[in-house]
Amino acid sequence: MKKEVKNKKSFFRRLIIAAAIISFLSVSFYTVYTIAQSALNKEVTHGQLKDENVILYFEDLQINKGFGLSDGNIVLTTNSLVSFKSDGSVRSSDKLGYSNPLVKSKSGNYIVFERSTGKFAIMNRMGVVYHSDGGDEIINADIAKNGNYAIITRKTQASSVLSVYSSSNKLLFQWECTDEYLSQAALSKNGKTVAVSSIGVKNGEAYSKIMFFNLDSTDVEGAFEYTGESAYVIRFIGNKELSVITDKSYMIADLRSMESQVISYDYDVVDGYAFADNNSAAILKKAFGTLDKYILTVIDKNGEKKFEKEFDKDIVDFKIDDKNVYVMMTGEIVVYSISSGEKLNITETDGGLNSMFVNDGYVYCLSDTDVYKYDF
Repeated sequence: MKKEVKNKKSFFRRLIIAAAIISFLSVSFYTVYTIAQSALNKEVTHGQLKDENVILYFEDLQINKGFGLSDGNIVLTTNSLVSFKSDGSVRSSDKLGYSNPLVKSKSGNYIVFERSTGKFAIMNRMGVVYHSDGGDEIINADIAKNGNYAIITRKTQASSVLSVYSSSNKLLFQWECTDEYLSQAALSKNGKTVAVSSIGVKNGEAYSKIMFFNLDSTDVEGAFEYTGESAYVIRFIGNKELSVITDKSYMIADLRSMESQVISYDYDVVDGYAFADNNSAAILKKAFGTLDKYILTVIDKNGEKKFEKEFDKDIVDFKIDDKNVYVMMTGEIVVYSISSGEKLNITETDGGLNSMFVNDGYVYCLSDTDVYKYDF
């Protein structure tokens, strides 16, 4: 009987010691992990555990969006813009205090704006170089490679204004529109031509119009009109061609010949789009009348439709670069070749991811608080 009691005491003693060791190791691991995280320069490996892919985290802020620069990356949080390198080391951090910011970018230049307050900031890889404290409501904006930027503001309920500024914030061009609702602006690569899309109603039918101007005159140089279609996005290819995505087609509009190369599609609901630097495009459409059937159309830089893929589950986000298309679904990223449509890679990811961006051969995935890096 005494021997049995002794054995029980010995068992409980060993159990307590084991628990203490486990507790110590857990605390030690957490401490090491926290220190490594705060250093912001963890070594990253591919396709492993969540913690080994996290290169940047934000303890008290929520991540909204992320973007790639020519020599780094940017994360937009609830109140700041953070520029960081591929190893996670922070280059700069600027507090903006925007509650619901939007971003347009071109060749390392960014315009960040908040529609309701009219606030906006101009930034490059070194951080914010200009900040406006607010004004009229901003409808949309764009920025050129040379740093010129365009802003559409609402003047009254019946009119909107397109303004173009130089990289030194000097007003170069201004045009007020009272006939239609201005929705999108685009600047050419050299920043000398501005295009603007508008939406109107004629004889009870909606239409979109795309007008373009040289900055030295407010006279319309030319215009394209699309009856029964709504333009979602316009984007310059160089200086004399525009990519146009509507709810029914993808077009390349030539400003010299005033002709359009058109690719039509059969689905009325455009759910999103992405462009590569070389102007390859991916357009995500939801099959009309369905909840979970998506069609991804991929178009190369010459405006040729390369392939379409169907998905029967929700697509969280998708991006395209000069060679591949990256599709994020819950728990995985699938990579397709633009040239062949072949599936190149499937990588498991953390389930809490909500957006991604591609830069310099890496895929950066964002949760509410963490930035993950994957090497494909």
